[in-house]
Amino acid sequence: MEAHGGVEKRKQLKSHMIKLNEDFLSWIKNQPQGALLSSGARDYLSHAGKLESEFGDAISGADASPASAKPDGAPQFNFGHSFAGGAAKKPVEQTKPAVEKPAPSPKAEDDGDELFQAKSKVFTLKTKKGSTEWFDMGVGSLSVVKPDSGKAFVCFRNSIGKILLRAGIYENVKVTVVKKAATLVLFPAKQEAPPMPDGMSAAKKDEDDEGKPATFSFKFGKVETVTKFKEVCESNA
Repeated sequence: MEAHGGVEKRKQLKSHMIKLNEDFLSWIKNQPQGALLSSGARDYLSHAGKLESEFGDAISGADASPASAKPDGAPQFNFGHSFAGGAAKKPVEQTKPAVEKPAPSPKAEDDGDELFQAKSKVFTLKTKKGSTEWFDMGVGSLSVVKPDSGKAFVCFRNSIGKILLRAGIYENVKVTVVKKAATLVLFPAKQEAPPMPDGMSAAKKDEDDEGKPATFSFKFGKVETVTKFKEVCESNA
């Protein structure tokens, strides 16, 4: 009989994989037809590999069960990763990159000039129960894009390409730089609705549908990078 700790680890693994798969599918839906998906697939496998390392004993325990006991909903395709309860094929060894690079913003969606792009760790200032604190949004690709028509905007994507922030750069925007971090107030677009039948999201159809002001802090690896970000934002306000 499986120990309670093993059951809990398998539950945690399943929760992580559901979230990873949902994000990956959401990213795929946002890609233009005919786009090369290799960068997102590599990031997906990288994250899956980390889960495999962390929950290796839980996966081993699942693989040891008889094939007839495969749970409902087990993935039919493994993309080279051995999932708990998945197919019995020999997993393909994945070579993990020394540095994980976030997926770049697809030009087909932005339809404009990418004035700035760099890896960044992002925080947003939130108020909870009367106290204000910084909320970690994670590490990903931060870009400033100037469309063919309209105002420039800031776009932040996580490592599998999902958009977490999209906000227009407004007139007289002020970017405060401290060491390798840039802080500014933005008006992020409201949360995207589920994809529409024609493949376009509600936020895509109305890019000026901005929400309430929020303070964001973008941390970079080099002083030169944060200086460039400040210059691009303020010169395109």
